[in-house]
Amino acid sequence: MKYTTTPLKNGYSPPRLVANGSQQRVRDKLLQLITIPLFIFSLLYCTVSHATIDTTPIKVAVMTNKPPFSFSTGKNTYDGISIKMWQAIADHLGLNYRLIPTDMNYNEAVHAVHRKQFDVLVGPVSVTHERMKIVDYSRPYFLNKIGISVKKEKNSFARSFLAIFGETLVLMLISLAAGILIFSHFFWIAERKRSPHISSRYSRGIIDSVWFMMVCFLRDVTHEPATHTARFVLFVWLMLSVTFMTTIVAFVTSSLTYSISQQHSVFERYADLTNKKLTAEQGSINIQIIRRLGASAIPAKSLSSALELVQTGEVLGLVGDFYLMKDIIEKEQLTDSFQLLELILSHDEYAFVFPENSKLVKPVNLILTKLQDNGTASSVCQQFLGPQYAHSCEF
Repeated sequence: MKYTTTPLKNGYSPPRLVANGSQQRVRDKLLQLITIPLFIFSLLYCTVSHATIDTTPIKVAVMTNKPPFSFSTGKNTYDGISIKMWQAIADHLGLNYRLIPTDMNYNEAVHAVHRKQFDVLVGPVSVTHERMKIVDYSRPYFLNKIGISVKKEKNSFARSFLAIFGETLVLMLISLAAGILIFSHFFWIAERKRSPHISSRYSRGIIDSVWFMMVCFLRDVTHEPATHTARFVLFVWLMLSVTFMTTIVAFVTSSLTYSISQQHSVFERYADLTNKKLTAEQGSINIQIIRRLGASAIPAKSLSSALELVQTGEVLGLVGDFYLMKDIIEKEQLTDSFQLLELILSHDEYAFVFPENSKLVKPVNLILTKLQDNGTASSVCQQFLGPQYAHSCEF
């Protein structure tokens, strides 16, 4: 330790302490002892804080009772196409999430995501313009079709015949009656004065001629006409009769084939739905589809209650997602009571739902695209729907 002095005006110089080299080293060591623990503490604090953010489970809402897309298999366990797809994506991203079952209808669940009650909504949720105004969607993972289910009626030959040839049959009968009446007049004019079998009086003679033409059409010629003109009229009539009978046989054969191969339906085309009463699940896009077709929409709380409305005759049919209706009809053993028609009303897409500007959308889309490209998505569809419908998961 040494002292130095600084001269002042009055000549007095007070002593000033100046550190030597060993003292500086002591100060540096003290500074290190204070700085290093502070650095370690800051590092641990940031690590713990980051870990706390990452371990917060993502709230994933699951629409239950929607087989084969999302349904419960036990306490806090779920399965289905939507569930499998989400689990595969979450595993790839290493997401920590918690499945939360909900019995909300479609619109209610979407609005819950909009309010950020949930971080993700998983289930057969359709992509619509109105919903996209308030939430974000992932890319579609399933291509759906909207169909119609009706009460199955006992098939009959007469019903099938009328279903195919109703208008044609009426025209055929009118043509037959007109042909018999016209040729009967020609025949009566030619035979009224020459044939003992045909009365010369108009009313009685026309009745005799009509009977003669009908017998010739159905069975055989009962007597030979007396005049050449009548014979020519009869010849033309017989030729037309053969053609007419051949046509009837062809129609009957076609009708019988149709009767055996298909069930009769009151809905063969979109126009048949106009002004009819149809039901659909409340909160689904199918209510809008019914109204767009010009029919009356009767909302139902669930698919089961909707089928009851069809069964009791309160409505003529159920409009819904084809695969959801197919699943419930088969699992509830209702195939003898209901049938899914081949008439497809619309197509739509299922996707995962997120709150607006969610940071999950982009990474989820990247993995979802990968799963669709490598065939994983098709395998999931095949597991629940069979090989004939596996293409519904391919994009």
